Amino acid sequence: MTNIEGKTIDHAWIEYGNTVIDATTGVRLSKERFYDIADAKPEASYSLDHVTSNMARTKNYGPWTLEEVGGRALSPPAEPLQTDPPTTNLEKVTA
Repeated sequence: MTNIEGKTIDHAWIEYGNTVIDATTGVRLSKERFYDIADAKPEASYSLDHVTSNMARTKNYGPWTLEEVGGRALSPPAEPLQTDPPTTNLEKVTA
């Protein structure tokens, strides 16, 4: 994801159907619009259960390293269905 200064950053957001909710900024947009504006490229996708487990084990909201999450991730990033519970996409990039 690219910030307003054009720098690539680690970031996470929630996807529910075709909607993206960015809890950090309070933004709620269509997935297409969010990906376009933020230049977002998800590298991992987590179910709600995975997110809860990862936060409890690491004591942080992410981003998480592969060593931290082990098998607690959906791979490759999942395309959620409208009826699926929300998933959180986490972009892990080296700057």
